[in-house]
Amino acid sequence: MPSRKKFSCKFPECANSYYWSKGEANTVVNKRFYRFPKNSEISTKWKMICGIDININCRNIYICEDHFYKQDSVNFNKHLLNPNVIPKHIRISDLVTVQTAAFTTSQ
Repeated sequence: MPSRKKFSCKFPECANSYYWSKGEANTVVNKRFYRFPKNSEISTKWKMICGIDININCRNIYICEDHFYKQDSVNFNKHLLNPNVIPKHIRISDLVTVQTAAFTTSQ
């Protein structure tokens, strides 16, 4: 029986996730997921952005590609980020608020 893992993005208000099954050739991944960095200073910044307690071990916590720029990658095909990259500080609700405010003021 193949082992199954679920990757979920821990960025606030992001619902991106996927299942990965070892031994199944038909696993579809439409998003890249990045582990928290080993560098404690950068990892702390990621935790603060995601609202995660700084004392939590983030070894198995991921953030999806939607929260990074393509140029943040060292090698986009190999899923490698530059060492000092932090996720974008924008949340989905911030986008909705900005769009609503722009729509309201334009009438």
